[in-house]
Amino acid sequence: MFGIGLPEMIIIAAVALIFIGPDKLPGVLRSIGKGLVE
Repeated sequence: MFGIGLPEMIIIAAVALIFIGPDKLPGVLRSIGKGLVE
């Protein structure tokens, strides 16, 4: 998937957690998931 492996996904998730914050992260991930499905 886009040439991204598991280590890169973990790093991206960690950076997102730092910048977005743990309280907003579920809503952001949900909206990204809906955008990918459409």
